Amino acid sequence: MASIQRRGFSKQTNQLSNIFKALGHPARLTIIELLLEEGRIKCKDIALSVPLSETTVNRHTRVLFEQGIIGYAKHVNEIHYILNPIAVSAAKKYLKNTLQNNYESTNYSDVYFHMQPTD
Repeated sequence: MASIQRRGFSKQTNQLSNIFKALGHPARLTIIELLLEEGRIKCKDIALSVPLSETTVNRHTRVLFEQGIIGYAKHVNEIHYILNPIAVSAAKKYLKNTLQNNYESTNYSDVYFHMQPTD
């Protein structure tokens, strides 16, 4: 995943943009969900839980790692991944503030969206 920093935007805005880009793939979201459920999880267990080849899963974990979303610890011959609470918290805070400030004060009764979110 290209890490292009756009000029004219703050470092924080670019970092958040990279986090959201990294989260923009179903496999990576699945990996995040596994980590939320398990806490720490072995690399091999992630590969068994995601319907992709082990090489592809490794590529996705590398993207998440490079963006600071996950970290890892080596235990003997195994790698265990874990979520980075700081990166997750920054993304959560941004979404919460953005939605809270705009969503609640806007009238959407006459607005049509291309896609409606599903529960």
